[in-house]
Amino acid sequence: MSERRGTRAVAGGLGAGGRLIDGEATDEPRGDETSARCTTAVILAAGAGTRIGAGRIGIPKPLTRVLGASLLCRAIDAAQVAGVRRVAVVTGYQAARVEAHVRSLAAGRGIELEIVRSDQWMRGNGSSLLAAETAVAERCIVLMADHLTPPSFLRQLSREPIEDVAGLLVVDRDLASVHDLAEATKVRLDGTRIVATGKELDQFDAIDTGVFAFDQRVFGALRSTEAAGACELSAAVQRLADAGLMRAVAGDGSFWCDVDTPEDLAFARRSLARSMHEAIVDQAGQAEVAPL
Repeated sequence: MSERRGTRAVAGGLGAGGRLIDGEATDEPRGDETSARCTTAVILAAGAGTRIGAGRIGIPKPLTRVLGASLLCRAIDAAQVAGVRRVAVVTGYQAARVEAHVRSLAAGRGIELEIVRSDQWMRGNGSSLLAAETAVAERCIVLMADHLTPPSFLRQLSREPIEDVAGLLVVDRDLASVHDLAEATKVRLDGTRIVATGKELDQFDAIDTGVFAFDQRVFGALRSTEAAGACELSAAVQRLADAGLMRAVAGDGSFWCDVDTPEDLAFARRSLARSMHEAIVDQAGQAEVAPL
């Protein structure tokens, strides 16, 4: 497992924080991404989690447990099951504690785990992704530590052609099934092209699931939004969409959930427990009718 310090100057330039591998530091990115398949993922785990009460209860949001496993552990598991070979976890709030958890998850895994610390995480999740720029050689999947994400979403993006756009977003078009639709990030589409995103959209066709694939152009879009006074990933996505460079990929109907509030957490626990129970019952039923 490797670690890097994603120190960034206020002006937006990346610091020199290089990768530490076998005791040697290098500023050169290392990646085995190919145009045919995306094998690197970045998990954004730097936020303070104020809405869920992380500061009040003293537990960083990515370490919040859902049926025995932390949200961050579940995100890493989803990436591994989907065939991702490298995962960079970006930390910020209570970084040392989150990083210790990442190290505890590294043993025995068949993927490379890297820690990237963002010293500018409080400026927005876009700053956290910018801190990971040198961890990405060509393209990457980006997912949120505070989402329950099915591996199938990551598989879809890892195999989806991206040459015609700068970014892909898995969207949920089954609006009736979305938990807390009012708080969800909406997406307006023109065919598969993303036209607009935002929580306040009046007209929309789908919901942002928080699972993306980007090429290097996302970092330029992030620096542009940062220069305008904010550094949120959503603003960079809108900038790319305005240029016709964002495409939607319809999710396969698998359960996903954005865990922002205590109510979201309770819903996630109930829903995951129900789906696990249904899977066990289904497996038992198949066993009963299996031929001898």
